[in-house]
Amino acid sequence: MLDIIRKHSRSWAIKLPIIAIIIVFALFFGYSAMRNSGRSGSDKPVGTVNGRPLMASQFRYFSESNIGQIKQSLQGGEIPDFLMDMAKQNTMRQLVSREVALSEADALGVVITDSQLANEIRSSQAAFQGGEFDPAFYTERFLPHFKSRYGLSYEDFVRDDMRISSFASIFKGVGEKIEPARSPSDQWTFSVVELPAEDGNLASELLAPSANWKDILSKKELSENKVGPISVAQRGRIAGGNLTASEYGEIFSLEKKNSTTGKSYTSGDKTYVIRLVEKKVGKEDDKADAPDKLDFFRTWMSKLLASAKVESYLE
Repeated sequence: MLDIIRKHSRSWAIKLPIIAIIIVFALFFGYSAMRNSGRSGSDKPVGTVNGRPLMASQFRYFSESNIGQIKQSLQGGEIPDFLMDMAKQNTMRQLVSREVALSEADALGVVITDSQLANEIRSSQAAFQGGEFDPAFYTERFLPHFKSRYGLSYEDFVRDDMRISSFASIFKGVGEKIEPARSPSDQWTFSVVELPAEDGNLASELLAPSANWKDILSKKELSENKVGPISVAQRGRIAGGNLTASEYGEIFSLEKKNSTTGKSYTSGDKTYVIRLVEKKVGKEDDKADAPDKLDFFRTWMSKLLASAKVESYLE
């Protein structure tokens, strides 16, 4: 990880603000409290959800954030007991939701690479440090401070946040209405080639009317992936579910074997070239519109949380 991050030069623009933060923490909480808060053995579960522990370190992190927001809304006034209890309950709900989402991400095999994590850390650190990143100061000062302050590994914490975001993105577009209406039992099988976003020439070559995909891909030592049979509702299996409803509408409008929409589709740093391998038409009496747009992910998570087995060790 450090080898990946250690590409940027040192910067006092980062050192000075973080030194100031450390000094403030030391004065406010006391140096011994900072040093002892992250000691091994101090991080015990404050509860469980479906058997997964909810750790005190994460509870402390989110609790301080919630209490800080309350203090800000009260303009520094004393926080009533009922608001403190509310902050504690909200924090526990946050931890439960987070662990349930991570559990589902585990089940789906969602992984964040070291390179992705390094890019996120560089950009997030730069966001509040004037646009520059100092790997030496980050390693020697920031990481130890975060660990001692909260008892958390900053990089593991960020990686989990990214895994949750990646997991949620799988459901992007699910529930959006796609025109024209089709039978829920219609089934499509596609051939999908995934390319770097900048490789527009190869995408154009594959989209040519008389293109021989096998020969073209063989010369480039690339392969095409078969996706299907799938229904419209399973469109998230194409391009990770990251295309728009109208783009999926174009793809699922294909009727002729080996036909394409005449264009490629780009999402993030990937470009997808897609052709139809086969379509099987469902029963006529199954014809129905796709459901109107809804927040499928939030609805699904609500059901998971409603059935989750939660145990709290808090007083």
